[in-house]
Amino acid sequence: MWRWNQITRDNVKDLQVAWTFRTGDTPVSPTGNGAEDQQTPLQIGNTLYLCTPHNNVIAVEANSGKQIWKREINAKAEVWPRCRGLAYFDATKPLQQPDKPGSSPVTAAVLPAGDSCQRRILMNTIDARLIAINADNGEFCENFGDHGIVDLKAGMGKAPDPQYQLTSAPTLAGTTVVVGGRVADNVQTDMPGGVLRGFDVITGQMRWAFDPGNVDPNAILMPGKDYTRSTPNSWAPMSYDPAMNTVFIPMGSSSVDLWGANRTELDHKYGASVLALDATTGKEKWVYQTVHNDLWDFDLPMQPSLIDFPQKDGTTTPAVVIGGKTGMIFVLDRMTGKPLTKVEELPMPQGHIPNEQYTKNAATLDRDAADWQPDAERV
Repeated sequence: MWRWNQITRDNVKDLQVAWTFRTGDTPVSPTGNGAEDQQTPLQIGNTLYLCTPHNNVIAVEANSGKQIWKREINAKAEVWPRCRGLAYFDATKPLQQPDKPGSSPVTAAVLPAGDSCQRRILMNTIDARLIAINADNGEFCENFGDHGIVDLKAGMGKAPDPQYQLTSAPTLAGTTVVVGGRVADNVQTDMPGGVLRGFDVITGQMRWAFDPGNVDPNAILMPGKDYTRSTPNSWAPMSYDPAMNTVFIPMGSSSVDLWGANRTELDHKYGASVLALDATTGKEKWVYQTVHNDLWDFDLPMQPSLIDFPQKDGTTTPAVVIGGKTGMIFVLDRMTGKPLTKVEELPMPQGHIPNEQYTKNAATLDRDAADWQPDAERV
């Protein structure tokens, strides 16, 4: 059996199938109803954790393909049944605390007496639940939420399927589980909001919410109230930097995607942006917008990459790199959100839809700016 680091361009053609595993999760209608296997399996040691389009979770031996356990959820959705990934937490491992200035500490993870769910799998479901499963036996983690389940529609107001779903994996940020949510495109102007939330990985209790439609985005939601409707949302995977205890979030547009006459100042701030939040408190560190008043469904559709960006003097700068549907790749300073490559804003042609808030300028990347310095101002 070859190890991954033994595979080269010359011998990859000689690889053979070692085993095949069939999940048994099949579409519920002749057309498939949108059910697709889009997951990235999660490997921990010699175990692969799989999730199916209807959110069934299966543990498989990585070297043999033999099933260890299966937890059936059988979540249903009118459209977009899929599970793109899982998160994992091990309460027996030491926590990594941040070492960058201004970072808040990671909150300790304390299991209740008798809690055997030390290693756990976290999953978002297409019907808007956050689920914690014992990684050793597939049982629900009883002390997490309501017997292993957190209702993610709480505080969302009217949010029927398929207006609000969760298709991307939750992000484990220290001991906080961060979730966003997919809001259906171009359905109506009154839609669920794009609130971002962080939950305690042990108890499932919500630690914070970031409501991009509220002047105080971290305000505590009062009884009987809902998070702001139709705000920019985050449906794609997020990234976490433990050295900063910061989660980096790709944002989409407010509803509806292709018309913005009713957009607010906050919609303009957070739409199509990279948002950096403190993972423990949910407080904003910085936000950088890639498209102003996006009218083309230019959501940021991918997980931000965290790299050490080389500088001309031989040093490196911690950076966030993300591509957009515009075909542009933005390289941002991880601490400040400022571009590390030159970004210019050029005049934008104006349209004629009544009351539309057309942006005056649009960003372009200068690919020939070899002598540009990182501290230069945007044009």
